[in-house]
Amino acid sequence: LTPLSQVYLILNSVRFYFAVFAILSILITMAKIFYQSVSLIKPLVSFASHVKNWDLENNPEHIPDQFLQFDEMASLSHIFADKSLHIRNLVNKLKNREHEINNFRIYLESIINSMPSAIISVDHNLVVKEWNLAAENLTQVAAPEAIEHNLFELLPFLKKFEEDLRAVISLRDTRNFAREPVNYRKTSYMDIFFFALSQTDANEVVIRLDDVTEMEKAEQQLRQAQKLDAIGTLVGGFAHDFNNILAGIVGTLSLMRFMNDKPGSITPSRLTEWIETLDKSAGRACKPCS
Repeated sequence: LTPLSQVYLILNSVRFYFAVFAILSILITMAKIFYQSVSLIKPLVSFASHVKNWDLENNPEHIPDQFLQFDEMASLSHIFADKSLHIRNLVNKLKNREHEINNFRIYLESIINSMPSAIISVDHNLVVKEWNLAAENLTQVAAPEAIEHNLFELLPFLKKFEEDLRAVISLRDTRNFAREPVNYRKTSYMDIFFFALSQTDANEVVIRLDDVTEMEKAEQQLRQAQKLDAIGTLVGGFAHDFNNILAGIVGTLSLMRFMNDKPGSITPSRLTEWIETLDKSAGRACKPCS
């Protein structure tokens, strides 16, 4: 072979090996990409699915092992797990607090509904905000139908106390009206109380209504009985005094009749004395009637 032929032969060999090297490089790169896809991309997709499907009630704690091979990814997964646990604990605490608040609210409602007095709260526009069981029994209006309605539409007899209600709202004062005559259903008398709602910034008033109709009737009957008893005592005393007066008159007349049966026993002076006694007794009998 000539030197030129050897040069061409070497060039052809270089081309062949270069092509093989290029193919091998491409294959190695593709293998590396495939490996990264298998070892990194799939765990990332799995982790993304894990985050997407996470919730408070159903939180799978398992993280793919391949994902943990990378320090950054392992750190990310641990942070996510810690934050998830922290969020779950906070939510559980909030649920417990909400449960406690709900139980306390039910307890307070039970206390309010157990009271025999009608308890009603209204805001500064006199719109009903609270309506207990006694108020339902008094008005025959259920709480859901009463709340957010105007007070005077439900209890018209309170209209005359509007100025007092507004004064309680503005002054944060209290007002009460005992044995107030009303004309509402079967109720004739009420004890009415207005209280400014304390421990709050809301300008609201609590209204307490007590039906005292039966109590007032009983007291009226008692007063009437006491009057009759006083009249009976007065009449008894009058009869006793009048009986004493009549006893004097009857005694004198009996003495006069007795002495009249004995001729000459009645002297003018004695007759005058008897007449004066009868006159005084008659005068005493006339005084109570004058």
